[in-house]
Amino acid sequence: MPKTMKQRIYTYGQLDTILHRRGQHFPGVIDATLYGNVIVRAIEGRPHFIIRYDGSRNNYVIANVESVAGGDTLYCVAGAPKMVMDGSAAARKRWRACVSAFTPRVIAGRTPPLKKAEYWRVRDGIARLLPAPAHNYSLLLPQCNRPAMKEWANQTRSLHLPRFTSRSKAFAVNLRKELDGLMGAKMQLLRYGEGIGAFKGRNGLLVHVCLPPTETTNSPSLCVLTTPHDSESRTHFHVDGDYGIRHSQFEGRSGMTYLRWRSAKDAIIGIREWVMSNIYIPGN
Repeated sequence: MPKTMKQRIYTYGQLDTILHRRGQHFPGVIDATLYGNVIVRAIEGRPHFIIRYDGSRNNYVIANVESVAGGDTLYCVAGAPKMVMDGSAAARKRWRACVSAFTPRVIAGRTPPLKKAEYWRVRDGIARLLPAPAHNYSLLLPQCNRPAMKEWANQTRSLHLPRFTSRSKAFAVNLRKELDGLMGAKMQLLRYGEGIGAFKGRNGLLVHVCLPPTETTNSPSLCVLTTPHDSESRTHFHVDGDYGIRHSQFEGRSGMTYLRWRSAKDAIIGIREWVMSNIYIPGN
């Protein structure tokens, strides 16, 4: 890495675009090269990116990158790892160069002793060191690793229920239209492994709905599972077998809140109500 390399501070959106355009796909992971052995990584189910050094001898995290309130970018810049501190002078020099080139932190002179991570918030190209970690992360997942609608719907092909698949696609399309422009709410398609614990392993399809984070809180998030009706759900909703064949059932979880709906129409109304109930009003 040349001594005079220009500092490259990417926004969260820029890293997402880089991974989308030229990322290499591996099971659960997408990697894209930023320069030499420095890569950016997106891990399935995680909202942040990882900038890391992947060399033949040393591998370490340089920074985690989050999207935070107001569309700003947050860099959590890691301290020098033990393998660097105990390594050669060349390894320490390389670490200093990587940190200075790809994060807002600039290290001049000798490698500082191992220290806690630093948090830098980037807004309009200006980076500011924070006195404490931020707690206002967006829980939206990167666009670079979102499944396409066909891939998402095909996760239930083992059920051999083509009508359930087509209903699920229609639900996702209609929910996205319903939320468009509604207080910044966004819906994303999820893979099986990306759902919250209560829904993992369930044979259905997952989406989640997120609102923007505030300056003091993370995104409110609602995970929604759609599955075919069964004997339990028909009893719970007091519907007959014909109704169960024509409709799907829906369950939603947000923190300790559990919601349930008997049809797509009811689910969309309920999700909209959830969004409205989670709107942040300053001063309240």
